[in-house]
Amino acid sequence: MGTVGAGAPLPRDLLRLAVGVVGATEADDTDMWLSDLHVIDRRPTGILVRRDPWPPGANAVGAYRHRYFWVRQRSTGWVVEPLCWAGGELCPTQPDYAALGAQDPSLATRVVVSTNVHPVTGMPLTSLADGKVHFELFEGTRVGEGSWTWQAITADSVDDNVRPVIAAGGTTKSLAWMRGRYWSWTDAATRIVVRQAVVGSTDPPTSTSTSTSTTSTSTTSTSTTTSLPPTSTPSTTTSTTAASGGGPGPIDDGAVVDPAGQGAERAPAVAT
Repeated sequence: MGTVGAGAPLPRDLLRLAVGVVGATEADDTDMWLSDLHVIDRRPTGILVRRDPWPPGANAVGAYRHRYFWVRQRSTGWVVEPLCWAGGELCPTQPDYAALGAQDPSLATRVVVSTNVHPVTGMPLTSLADGKVHFELFEGTRVGEGSWTWQAITADSVDDNVRPVIAAGGTTKSLAWMRGRYWSWTDAATRIVVRQAVVGSTDPPTSTSTSTSTTSTSTTSTSTTTSLPPTSTPSTTTSTTAASGGGPGPIDDGAVVDPAGQGAERAPAVAT
């Protein structure tokens, strides 16, 4: 944005990457948010969130539809491409909030997202454990221009798995997330789960789980245990994010990239 002490830039001086749409009411708006951003190989890379109304006849989860977009600055300009479906809002009090996605800070083509619908088909993730829809974690790997493969990290949970964060440095890499219930930013009952992997190691990852309960009455308790968080049987599906139809509606409807207000940018070859 500028050096410390410098005047803030004017909006006209900034490059617009994603376009929101003003609806007849706030409920009809299309809003864009930033979920995560890192500088990888000297190129900003990250995840955006888009919120818009559920289309008629969709398998709606929650009051609003969310989806993730992957962004990366290249020598030829920015690319913003549909990543996957993100499901409904994180909590009823914050309709714009998705459960968030995390960009691997050491690998531009790897992300972890939280969603309560299947990332490719958009179908609600109903748990076999309790018959309820829950937020689950998926690992995404970019395998081609606009194409990602997805593998479940959690499945058939009895709690939500939200707000993942990836930390990487040296020979270690860790994934942390919140597990539990999240009703609002002041009312939650969650614990932090951390899974750590050693780069190049074939040993199973270790994890610690710190339980923290918070409510609007500010009651807090904490305990620490060591365990391996449950995971699903690995399953992989391929998402061609330029495709449309099926699930909760076309994933590529509407202009997304709008550099300098000049229309959509065609993405060049895959950058790694």
